[in-house]
Amino acid sequence: SDVVTLELPEGEIYTMQLLDQSGRIQHQQKSYGMVQLDITGYPKGWYSFRIIQEDKVKVIKVLFL
Repeated sequence: SDVVTLELPEGEIYTMQLLDQSGRIQHQQKSYGMVQLDITGYPKGWYSFRIIQEDKVKVIKVLFL
C-alpha cells in the first residue's frame, strides 16, 4: 500500500482535505499533528492537500504516481 504522511506541528487541531484536479474533496479528516493517508486506489495524477487551522489555509500540490 502507498501511504502519504504529513507532519504538522502538534498541539493544534487541523482539518486536512485531499482534493482532486477538479477541486472536489476526495478525503477529509481532523488531526492533532501527524496525518497519514493510504492513497492505494486513488487514480494517478495531481492532487492538492488543503491544511486548515482556524483562519489559516495552506495548499500543497502532489503527484500520485
